[in-house]
Amino acid sequence: MVLIGKMETLRNLSTFIVIISSLLLFGCDQFSPKTIAQICAENPKLCSDLNPDAWCRAEKANIINHRYQHANSRDDKHKYALLTHFEKYQVCIGKAVQIKHLKLREKETGRMMGYLTSKREIARLSKETRQSKDPYLAYYQWSRHGHEDALKTFLRAAEEGELKSAALNVAHATYLVKKDSALAINTLYTALSLYTDDEPIDPEIFDSLYTLHTQRVDLFEAIVWGLVGAKFNSNTIDKKRLYGLAKHNRLAMDKLTMRADSLHSQIESRDFSFSR
Repeated sequence: MVLIGKMETLRNLSTFIVIISSLLLFGCDQFSPKTIAQICAENPKLCSDLNPDAWCRAEKANIINHRYQHANSRDDKHKYALLTHFEKYQVCIGKAVQIKHLKLREKETGRMMGYLTSKREIARLSKETRQSKDPYLAYYQWSRHGHEDALKTFLRAAEEGELKSAALNVAHATYLVKKDSALAINTLYTALSLYTDDEPIDPEIFDSLYTLHTQRVDLFEAIVWGLVGAKFNSNTIDKKRLYGLAKHNRLAMDKLTMRADSLHSQIESRDFSFSR
């Protein structure tokens, strides 16, 4: 099941947080009036430790924009996004490092520099945020490094109602999924109710709802959420299997489809609501 894997979910969590800040390398975004080229020309230190060639363009843009926007920040809150920016950059540049350039050896050197920068910065930021009380960073410290005290910090934030975003509730569901499936389902419903207009809906939530309801032998709800997931282009839900499951269990497909259409409309328009 999708949410059982901590690392996979954290990647999803990072996606939720950084969606808007980093789509273009040379274009302007809503946070910064400057292009990446302008930032690097005016602040070369923000860019000089990353690979200078065209590889990992979007990942570099994320890092450079974040560095620029938070150059004077004094708290740790922004560091979760920077950590995840560097993780994605490390994956990308790690692949590039493996490519040998027959003519321009300096490209290989530049890519290796970027790769080493990513490792160094992830280690530095992880150390700096080790004792952070921020829910995002506490979840990071637990999911990446297994720190139980960080998990307690995160769960305390959940108990005190401090998980105010869809992303944090998805993270909470990751923890709950093996301990309390009913609460995990409700937490995912809460996540769906918290999406803002500028956040894309993560289809893996529907995969998890389908699996959780199936485990609880609530096939009507399982099929409904499977159908919703299919509307959100889930890669793991097979509509033919859903139809077959409905037929085998004598469930009315028109009722299933009607409910799925209604839920899809609510979620798509950010009108889905849930209260425990």
